[in-house]
Amino acid sequence: MEIGKIVPSYIKERVLADTMEVLPSVMEAVTSKALSGNIKAAELVLRSLQMLNQSNTVTVTPLTADRSTDAIEQEIEELKRELGLNDNNEEDD
Repeated sequence: MEIGKIVPSYIKERVLADTMEVLPSVMEAVTSKALSGNIKAAELVLRSLQMLNQSNTVTVTPLTADRSTDAIEQEIEELKRELGLNDNNEEDD
């Protein structure tokens, strides 16, 4: 059931006017909580500014690199060198 059928229009107008009057204070309070680390408050602020939405986009891109066994083994060896690991999987001191 629509709110217009339950609540007379003059009440809706009054509630909207009152809400708009205090909205800056409400947003200030929510923003303050968001800045304090409250994730839900941060989400609310971002959603109210239409900077965050519920849509999740997943993009699948084909692998263009060589994924042969030899290429993967070479990449593993390069990573081991970068991490300073020797053949025994131990870090060099």
